[in-house]
Amino acid sequence: MRVVFLILAAALTFLPLPVVAQVWPGRGRIAGPYPDALRGPSDVRVGSEAATPERLQGLITDLGAGSGLYGTDIPVPSRGDRAAVELVRIGRPGVPALMQVVQDVRTDDVPYGERANRRWFAVQILGRIGDRRAEPVLVDCLRREPVSAVRAYAPCALERLHDPRAEPALQDGLADTFPDVRQNAAHALGALLSARAVPALISLLADPPGMAAFPEGAARNLQDADVVWGPPAVSPASAAALALAQIGAPAVKPLRTALADPRTHRFAAVGLAFSASRQTDADVRGLLRDPDPEVRVAAARGEVARHDGGAVPPLAAALHDPDGRVRLAAGQALAESGGVAGVRALLDTAHGADPTARAVAIEALRSVRDRRAADLLLAEVVHGQGRARWSAAEALLPWHDPRATVPTLRLLDDPDPAFRADAVWLINQLRDTRAFPALVRATEDPDEKVRIMATESIEDRKSDPIVPPLLRRLHDPSEMVRLYAIYGLGATGDRAAVAPLRSLLGHDTDRVQDAAQKALVAIGAAGPASH
Repeated sequence: MRVVFLILAAALTFLPLPVVAQVWPGRGRIAGPYPDALRGPSDVRVGSEAATPERLQGLITDLGAGSGLYGTDIPVPSRGDRAAVELVRIGRPGVPALMQVVQDVRTDDVPYGERANRRWFAVQILGRIGDRRAEPVLVDCLRREPVSAVRAYAPCALERLHDPRAEPALQDGLADTFPDVRQNAAHALGALLSARAVPALISLLADPPGMAAFPEGAARNLQDADVVWGPPAVSPASAAALALAQIGAPAVKPLRTALADPRTHRFAAVGLAFSASRQTDADVRGLLRDPDPEVRVAAARGEVARHDGGAVPPLAAALHDPDGRVRLAAGQALAESGGVAGVRALLDTAHGADPTARAVAIEALRSVRDRRAADLLLAEVVHGQGRARWSAAEALLPWHDPRATVPTLRLLDDPDPAFRADAVWLINQLRDTRAFPALVRATEDPDEKVRIMATESIEDRKSDPIVPPLLRRLHDPSEMVRLYAIYGLGATGDRAAVAPLRSLLGHDTDRVQDAAQKALVAIGAAGPASH
């Protein structure tokens, strides 16, 4: 069991990051197309099944009976849901029939009737199949489909086709009356790296949000907002910002211009912070000092993936930011992409006078993954004090550096029992024969929590001689320690534990007696003692 190290100072000031900062995976990358709403595995293999014309027509008919537009929160997938998955498996042979379904728009259509429901499914199935023959039909759907919830998925399907011929229609989609269409069209244009779409995407940065991209603005924005359906995660404006980031260099100058406009300042900052272009490195460093905390959060999150060595000083300063989200993001950026200089900045802060920044830096040290910083971390484990030593030791774990074993074992000598309990978890992760004797020693620690952690830890080490130390803990003053020792002995199946376990029957608490009886059953010695 791992004891979680909570940072109270940061937690008290933490608010959810802007949505764009939560979903953006790294500099200049869009994490694939927006997910569709088909209720089935995302990895269904296209073309893995054959079908007769009759079977194909039956599945098309079943699409009208799906949950689809009627809601996707029904626990059991409908006939339409199941038919959609089957049509994906059939793949290319079903494309002509699905294209006909998308084109089946009539003036007497009920907005959420069976025909609309079939179109809703068919658009997404065509996207999953990825056959470019469907491009003209999906473009026509984007421009003319009367049901907005169906139309909203046309850009998603076109994005999956990755066909540049769709760019003009997707640009038209940026002006659609339905916010999800604008949002999804922006995302698709970013995936297509459409430099021609930059002016239209810049204009969309001022789009009235259908769903607040920034949580603090939600109460103000929702009174004027449209209802957002379809694949949410970001608003049209933040989707445009991410698309401009993906497009990279052609969007840098327009984004800088938009940064000066109060209406587009936040989203332009997002576009610069996550840009695929290195031209924005200096811009992002400057944004770490922006008066708007939302912009500072986005800038710090962007730095996580930028690996910009020049950003270390402003990120180190951001560890003292009044906004807790900025501090946490800055610590993550220094740990994950700041290199040796970033680790040095975290260590300096971990020993500084600011308790809030110190807590953030100590937590961030746990995430260091740059092996060039191994010597710095090792020196901290050997010579440091307090929690920073523990975080440095944890960061060294994945590298299995033998130099770290002895100083890590010495963490058990710390006067703080809570620290020693956490050290037990850390030592149990070491791939070193010296770890087991240290854990055995910890089972005799004066603190109950340390003994509980140590007994539970050695219980899992089946390749070590765990029976003798577990037997010694059967008479520990702590009931929890005794229980963990009993569980461990039962799992070993070692008959040397039979007599000691039987001695507990009738002479301990009900819980201990029950556990001992179950352990004897596990060992195969549940019957009466032989004489």
